[in-house]
Amino acid sequence: MALSTVDTNQIANGKVKNEDMVASTSTNPFRSNATSIDTDLTIASTENAGCFGPITVSATITINGVLTIV
Repeated sequence: MALSTVDTNQIANGKVKNEDMVASTSTNPFRSNATSIDTDLTIASTENAGCFGPITVSATITINGVLTIV
């Protein structure tokens, strides 16, 4: 399965803080994410997550919330 996610450690003050994810701006409407994930993470039941693939996963991903892969 190809997937990645944003976990709560990647969000600060409502903004993405992970260097692997670039948020869209008024001059750049595109979002990007890393192409691999090697850290275990959990999407809480109160969270929504999304990513663009393909992504190589070599970690445990626990999905209790919603994950959308495009």
